[in-house]
Amino acid sequence: MPATADHAAESSPHHGALRAHDSGNHGAALLVVDVQNDFCAGGTLAVPRAELALIGLNRRLDDAVAKGLIVYASRHWHPPASHHFRAHGGAWPAHCVQDTDGARFPPDLHLPASAVVITKGEAVAADGYSAFEGRTSDGRPFLGDLHERGISHLYVGGLATDHCVKHTVLDALSAGLEVTLLRDAIAGVDPDESAQAIVEMQRRGARLESDGSWEHFGHGSDIGVRGVGPTKAAAFEQAACALTGVVVDPLVVRSARAASIACDAPSDDLLLVDWLNALVYEMATRRMVFSAFAVTIEGSRLRATAWGEAIDPVRHEPAVEVKGATYTAARVEHLPNGQWLAQCVVDV
Repeated sequence: MPATADHAAESSPHHGALRAHDSGNHGAALLVVDVQNDFCAGGTLAVPRAELALIGLNRRLDDAVAKGLIVYASRHWHPPASHHFRAHGGAWPAHCVQDTDGARFPPDLHLPASAVVITKGEAVAADGYSAFEGRTSDGRPFLGDLHERGISHLYVGGLATDHCVKHTVLDALSAGLEVTLLRDAIAGVDPDESAQAIVEMQRRGARLESDGSWEHFGHGSDIGVRGVGPTKAAAFEQAACALTGVVVDPLVVRSARAASIACDAPSDDLLLVDWLNALVYEMATRRMVFSAFAVTIEGSRLRATAWGEAIDPVRHEPAVEVKGATYTAARVEHLPNGQWLAQCVVDV
């Protein structure tokens, strides 16, 4: 149930890990898209912030193995004279060439030995953007392998958000699969195009999930909102989920429309309050509630997209109206365990 204004005790954290019921043969798998040396730091086509995506992916991989989920890993495997490469009429510099170190999975990626490798881009004329263009080691098409194993739900992370992740997710949705996009386990080449790609994937039916948690804490007649995540941006996303949770259960809010938000503040605490107040403004002026967020923070500047829908009093059953975020108990901190925390009190 959503918190109300007289909510005094701290609520249980709301986590975004792989769901426990998606274990064993329950129809779910984790797909790691194209995490290869050439796309990581020092590679010929390195994706910005790939190292952060790798941290998120490793948490997800460890979780998937513990729960018995099947793990797939797609890879580019281009021939040296691939038409995908600029030198042969394509758009990209040479990368992930067959049997080179750049095409291998990085040694610090926690791929289990049982991972099913999906190889794509092998033909000279093949771009190989989507994992659904690829095949298993025994030549079975990826979609065919999913069907044979009874998998209908893919958790997807990897590189790059605005290219191969997008193409793979859209193909999965077109094939009738359920898709959960792991927000903390992806990274894109271009920030704006990556944000647009996330919007498109959500519009087509993908669910956005972040590896973090949010909760409420008591503060007199007002409510504290707290987010925890592997990065500062993820903690800000989770704090936004907590803000929504003051009004309505975020799980009942559909990601039907997007709103773009930009903030700039001289400190992290001020930036958090500005971010949450920008959401309160959008909620009030658009008569919307939001359930999914993609935040990028560079220095003092925040750019974000929030997804939600028009508020429906009958279906959403809003508990209270949020007047605004305050500087009371405002705190943004990098915790000793490596996680980030973002919290403040909101006036209701």
